[in-house]
Amino acid sequence: MLDPVIDPTMKGTMLPAPLIIKDFVHGEDKCNYELYLLELINTSKWFSEKYPGGFQKPASESNGECDAINENYQLDFKLLASKTALQAKSILSSQIYTENGVAYFCTSKVDGSVQATRIFAAFRNLSLDDLIELKNSDTKKYGIENDVRTALKIFETKKNLLLFFPYRFIFETQHLYDKAIKSITEALNHDFRTAFLFRDQYANGYDTFLTCIYEETFLIYRVSTGELQLCDSVTTNEIMTFTGLLDDYGDWWN
Repeated sequence: MLDPVIDPTMKGTMLPAPLIIKDFVHGEDKCNYELYLLELINTSKWFSEKYPGGFQKPASESNGECDAINENYQLDFKLLASKTALQAKSILSSQIYTENGVAYFCTSKVDGSVQATRIFAAFRNLSLDDLIELKNSDTKKYGIENDVRTALKIFETKKNLLLFFPYRFIFETQHLYDKAIKSITEALNHDFRTAFLFRDQYANGYDTFLTCIYEETFLIYRVSTGELQLCDSVTTNEIMTFTGLLDDYGDWWN
């Protein structure tokens, strides 16, 4: 049965492996989502106005430095996807090698299917008490419970976070922009509300942002009182590293 909160015409597809798995393309030093997330916040009008001077990579991350440093603010990037989903994406995708500007596409490591957790669906029906119980449990967890517990470690990180939800949303029927954004926002809030409340409890005082893609646009949200509020949007073609990966290793929009 479809959840009445979620628009049945909305479809979310995980981004391809070269865009979300570090070093997936062998020989490509730009195969790192942290690079284009840094470009994203530096392109964002909202971040530029709030934190003038832009963000830079730290000289070193050996002491747990954040991924983006501004004179007055620091932000860390986290991929909001389950461990099993990322493993499945890696081994089921065509392997890619690049040398002297030429890309070579090879067969995937595994042929067939692999069971993986959709982290948004896993959180959807869990209460805050469920999450706290899972965090505090001493019992070894497997499958979905292990994926959720791993994700909870992200939500309790005591840093300002930009969560990258690596999905692209489209609609099977024509939607006005505002209606599409409303549907995406409602669905994300429905799935992650208890996770945001969990973060408020275990990392109170730290900011939380989330970004995902709608058609050809990055949506940038800020979490306020446990809910996502859209603060900016940036078209994907403004983000050079992201666009370069698409151009060099295939257009996976279709």
